[in-house]
Amino acid sequence: MGSNFVSTNNDISAEIQKRILAANRCFNGLRKHLMSHVTSKDTKILMYKVLIRPVLTNASETWTLSKIKERPLSLFERKVLRRIFGAKQENGT
Repeated sequence: MGSNFVSTNNDISAEIQKRILAANRCFNGLRKHLMSHVTSKDTKILMYKVLIRPVLTNASETWTLSKIKERPLSLFERKVLRRIFGAKQENGT
């Protein structure tokens, strides 16, 4: 993916967006398996942890995240986990 892009004012928004797009491409490539009823949830979680999350978080240990910058990463993660576990309502029904 090349080097990390951090602007002169320490804004990593473009890098975060680039990572989300790359992870989304990976997610879409695995969609058939993640949506399959034959693939177990444990296998789907493993696929997420091993194949998708590293694309999303590569070199992220150098990022300084605010809540605003962290939100798109959390939204992407929830999207993937909803595909794996299905939609759940908060009241449990």
